[in-house]
Amino acid sequence: MKKVIIGIVTFVVIALIVAFVPIVEVPYAETIQYEDTETYYDTQPLTYEVVESHTETDSYNERRQIVIGGVVFQDEVVEVFYPVGYVTLQNKDNVSGTFGVQFTFYALEKSVAGMYGYPDLDWDMLMTFCDVYEKQDSIILEPGETETITAAISDIDVDRAVWKWGYTITEPTKSVEKERTVTKERTETHYEKITIFKYLLSRL
Repeated sequence: MKKVIIGIVTFVVIALIVAFVPIVEVPYAETIQYEDTETYYDTQPLTYEVVESHTETDSYNERRQIVIGGVVFQDEVVEVFYPVGYVTLQNKDNVSGTFGVQFTFYALEKSVAGMYGYPDLDWDMLMTFCDVYEKQDSIILEPGETETITAAISDIDVDRAVWKWGYTITEPTKSVEKERTVTKERTETHYEKITIFKYLLSRL
């Protein structure tokens, strides 16, 4: 009888050891964050330089008559001078591109300008009253290439009008490859030792 009791106790102890000691490996998934480098493309304007900008005058001949009551009092050919704008650009980038130049000329008859304090004019105020002339042109420049764009406004008679000019540049863009560090996630499989008792409970 004593041996039987000892045997039962021994069996129970062994069963408890087997049931509660971690001996079974089971897989589980774990999400891991890590840093990685990725490539992306950024749009950037091409680098350029306005080497020079200035104006000159050109001219054409125009016949002018003064006729009163059918009588010609004046009939002559005069040389009319008009402004020409020049903008010289250089492509300072390493790729070619199409550069646009928008010319804007403002003109006001001298007889009208006299009412606004000519020759000391407040052009910011006068813009509302001026005749505005716009011209746009573009050029393709290779890396390092320099070229001049011009705009002639023959509608402005510089002897009869005061005028002002300006320009804006529209530069092309390029796609630049860059790298950046980003945080990503991945799932890894790990193994954990658990007891038979816990394993059996997880299967229920």
